[in-house]
Amino acid sequence: MTKTTIHSIIFFDLDGTLFDQTGQVPVEVIEQIKTMESRGILPVISSGRSPFEIEDTLKNTGINSIVAMTGALVVINGETVYKSVIDKTTIDEFKQSINLEDTPIAFYNRYENIVSSRGDNVLATYKHIHSPVPRVDPEFYYDNEVNMMLIFSKDDEMGIQSRYEGRLHFFRNIPYAMDITVAGVSKASGLKHVMDLYPDARTYAFGDGKNDLPMAEVVDDFVAMGNAADEVKKAASFVTTTNADRGIMNGLHHFGLDSDSNNGD
Repeated sequence: MTKTTIHSIIFFDLDGTLFDQTGQVPVEVIEQIKTMESRGILPVISSGRSPFEIEDTLKNTGINSIVAMTGALVVINGETVYKSVIDKTTIDEFKQSINLEDTPIAFYNRYENIVSSRGDNVLATYKHIHSPVPRVDPEFYYDNEVNMMLIFSKDDEMGIQSRYEGRLHFFRNIPYAMDITVAGVSKASGLKHVMDLYPDARTYAFGDGKNDLPMAEVVDDFVAMGNAADEVKKAASFVTTTNADRGIMNGLHHFGLDSDSNNGD
């Protein structure tokens, strides 16, 4: 399919959105997604996760486009169209500005993630997102590209966000950790890279967390899940049911994007 045939783009957050309460994509949603490109709809995952973490999801759904690591990597139809890298000097400085024993960090790239150490917030984070706890290597970034970091902390008691304003961007998606990207990189910037390739397509996004709010600012219609925070619901064009109660299916149907709707064809 050439990109000129795409009339709509749908961006899907994962946790609390495309994933149900067990961390899986419901079978009926997979069936819908597999028909989308033949109907002129490009499905794109938009997530804080890296592609290696969701290989099974990509395979099961047939999705081949992703705004990954909160916008730090954009892959369309299997081709990398954008990536940002956190430079080693900044990481060195960042490490020295925190107590790694009390506040671990993680390094992410397209192929793996590594933690500086393990602790309660590290364990809670990966349990929350149904992922294995990464191996430990605090010096991983010396010889490997880093597109995104995580800091495992329930608050910003160190004032670290203001200290790195203009250099790093922080997003809290779950209670135990914050995503960190290069300043200016977000889900919104990632979506724009996709939208630039399909300037005539109508755009939709589904999300539940505060880190999904940037998507609401750039798409034509933003769908908040029924389990979303109130702040996210207020930004939505439509509030669907929860991720455990056919939220994706009901949202697709509302906008005529499912295979049973005339507008989806």
